[in-house]
Amino acid sequence: MERHASFTFGEKFGEPFRLEARLDPRGRLHLTLFRGFDEVKNLLNPTLELLRYMAERHNKELLEADILKALWPSASPDIIDTHVHSLRKALLEDDPKNPRFIETLPKRGYRFLPKVSREGDLGGIEVFGEWNRARFYELLGSVERGPEHDHDDLRIVTTGFNQGISELDLTGLLRRNVRLKILMMNSENDALISARYSLRKDKPKPRALRELREQIAEIESLSKKYPPATSGEPKGMLELRLSDIMPAGFMVHSREWALLGVFLAHDTYAAGPMLEIRSDIELWERLRADWDARWKVAHSLTRKKG
Repeated sequence: MERHASFTFGEKFGEPFRLEARLDPRGRLHLTLFRGFDEVKNLLNPTLELLRYMAERHNKELLEADILKALWPSASPDIIDTHVHSLRKALLEDDPKNPRFIETLPKRGYRFLPKVSREGDLGGIEVFGEWNRARFYELLGSVERGPEHDHDDLRIVTTGFNQGISELDLTGLLRRNVRLKILMMNSENDALISARYSLRKDKPKPRALRELREQIAEIESLSKKYPPATSGEPKGMLELRLSDIMPAGFMVHSREWALLGVFLAHDTYAAGPMLEIRSDIELWERLRADWDARWKVAHSLTRKKG
């Protein structure tokens, strides 16, 4: 089955541009750029691949290293300059000194400036019948510290960790200077605890509550060793907050992907399906917005104890 998507931008500069993307049944991607009804010719496919990468991440800082890793992992950074030059020429001779489409971020990368309207879907969600621990570890191991203007690199929402804290190797992530934020269910909210564990047969409420409190204490202790940085020097950081809102599932959210393990009422997240979601689709953005809302109203342990 073929999949189609289109990215429209630049309406304020006359006829809009539209990048048409088609994924054929063999998984090959076909890209064509139009302005109005006319095809913009003489653009190489790698140039259009860069345009698609930028359009999917419009108004975000795009680091050269990330572009190379995603598109041309064995090439030198010069290849980016070549294709950016071709894109600027095609996009109304975009001036790098006064950009309307592609802004240069000196010594870092680029930013695609126009608002992009997207229609259709090329995929971006992989569904597993149950929690895939091997894939979970693989993605955790890929997390790296991002740009300094970001506030976090990895976000977790959970009622508790079914296999315990050790499976996450939080210390290993922190030693790699990753910035973590964890949102856990408030162990003092009895109604919430009862609602989550009332149908569980594998773990009665008293045991679940005891384990949850032990995990909260363990993460809180680790967060004291890795507090928010007070200087510009990169360092690992761990923040913990408690929530009075029932988690939608076990969610792990990074800059490039999100994992959502769906809770089954009578069992653990590990028995439920797992969704792996790429950051270039709308669902990733919606999960990020949900995270921001939950984090904002959650309890800060430091503030609560103070």
